[in-house]
Amino acid sequence: MWTTLAVLSFLGIILFIVLALISMFKKTKMAKKMMIFAAGCFVLTMIFGSLMPQTESENTSAKIEDKKEDSKKKELKDKKKAEAQEKKEKAAQPKEEAVAKKKSEEKAEAKKEEEEKKLEEQKAKEETERKVAEEKKAKEQTDQKEEAKSKNIDTSVFEYAEKVEVTNAIDINQHITVFVTMSKKTPPGLATQHVVNQTYDFLLQNDTKGAKTVSINVKQGDQKIAMYTVETGKFVPNDDEPMSDCVMKASKMEFMTPEVKEFGATMNSW
Repeated sequence: MWTTLAVLSFLGIILFIVLALISMFKKTKMAKKMMIFAAGCFVLTMIFGSLMPQTESENTSAKIEDKKEDSKKKELKDKKKAEAQEKKEKAAQPKEEAVAKKKSEEKAEAKKEEEEKKLEEQKAKEETERKVAEEKKAKEQTDQKEEAKSKNIDTSVFEYAEKVEVTNAIDINQHITVFVTMSKKTPPGLATQHVVNQTYDFLLQNDTKGAKTVSINVKQGDQKIAMYTVETGKFVPNDDEPMSDCVMKASKMEFMTPEVKEFGATMNSW
């Protein structure tokens, strides 16, 4: 403000001096008055000029104070903002810790369940392997027993056979199954007759006494040509009778090829 007044006073000095000069040239009585006004403006200019530094100083001080105040306000605002952020973080920290703890517990629980599952699977696998091993061992023992029993039964009585296979199931169902493979060169009917005759001696063995039934399968190669089942309770040995007749009286012919059937009818064997 003082600066503006000082400038206006200075302009007044110039104006009144110019007017005074004009009055002098025109020889009017206003020149002296104009010079007085110019002197007054000079005095005012000096007064306002002396007040300017003080005003500027005051303005500067005011500005500095304003800046300090603004700075304090900004610091206070930043402090409040930082406190609010800190408070917010502190409030969120327990929640974050709870979430992290829950996740950690869930992870530990999942790991525990996975380990328990693997342990159960391992136990189940070991149990299965143990059962399989026991079953295998039991089967091997059974097979060994059956093989031993089969070996005890004499199959050499089938003297014309190329191969004889015996399944001894006396301990299971009191039954014996025999597969007698004859030469293909022998006619089917005659091959069957030989086997029937030799069945007589096969049934007389002590190792066959526990069987209630004996199935005899006659084969030539892979082809079955006859099958009959002997009920041992009906078998009665008789040296005065043909061996085949004694066997067939206690037997039931369950299967035969046409050639075997024709041979039996011709020979009146079955």
